[in-house]
Amino acid sequence: MLSVLVNDRNLGGAMEVFERMEERNTSSWNYVLMGCMKEGLKDEAFSLFHRMLGICANIPSVDMGKQLHACIPDASTWGALLGACRIHGDVNVARLAASKLLELDPKNAAHYILMYNVYEAAGRWVEAEEINEMMRKGKKSDLPRK
Repeated sequence: MLSVLVNDRNLGGAMEVFERMEERNTSSWNYVLMGCMKEGLKDEAFSLFHRMLGICANIPSVDMGKQLHACIPDASTWGALLGACRIHGDVNVARLAASKLLELDPKNAAHYILMYNVYEAAGRWVEAEEINEMMRKGKKSDLPRK
């Protein structure tokens, strides 16, 4: 249901369904985050993302196994956030998202390319070239911070 609403650009309807859900999983969070990003609602997307992380931090240990899997951001969530950062030029949040992505999936060149694009779009040529060099040499380490 959420995917249909988001794909139809009915973010209001998607948010209404999302808020009424008793249990949310990674997919439901991803759909509303992507919907916000598609509509250019950067602040709303970041607010939802922080809300999701806050929920993860407050899970009682009794429910940990069941709920933790449902709300921990996975590679697709971090990738969506990194994509939004590229669109909106948020280098600092992009670094966080890319770092998490590289922890989860360090061999995926797409993550490096997207971070390169974030730096390039922000006119941060030195950092962009450092990413390029990391990919060329096959050295996947910490992202440049300048």
